[in-house]
Amino acid sequence: MNMKNFILLMVLFFCQMTWSKELSAEQTRFQYMSTTGDIYTNCHVKKGNEVHQFIVDCPEVKRWFSIHMLLNQYERKTDDVHETTYEFHYWVDEPDNGFRSNTQSTWLTVNDITDVLKIVSYVGLDNDANQLRVEIRF
Repeated sequence: MNMKNFILLMVLFFCQMTWSKELSAEQTRFQYMSTTGDIYTNCHVKKGNEVHQFIVDCPEVKRWFSIHMLLNQYERKTDDVHETTYEFHYWVDEPDNGFRSNTQSTWLTVNDITDVLKIVSYVGLDNDANQLRVEIRF
């Protein structure tokens, strides 16, 4: 058995994905802001046609984005350990900006099962001169 197969086997043995949550547009809120603080505007969001896709329109700054968001939960149980890991991953495509893509991924591990109430994350745009903030409520 090669190392790649061994690692895959260990991940499957020790971790179990318990859910992958499909998010709704009503659960999300997006703001576009500059790093300097002179721009801060709410954006409109609607569900896209692709799996996990949202279309975010920020009319005050004349920008729109195609965003894919994934939220997964993994559990690992042994005799000594019971941990839950949440993975929040999203990528922001800018079709009007040469189809530039920006990604953000966050992993949070807790020592027991817990309910997620809210996730807030930012992704840098325009060489980090601006940011797109996402808030997801559960």
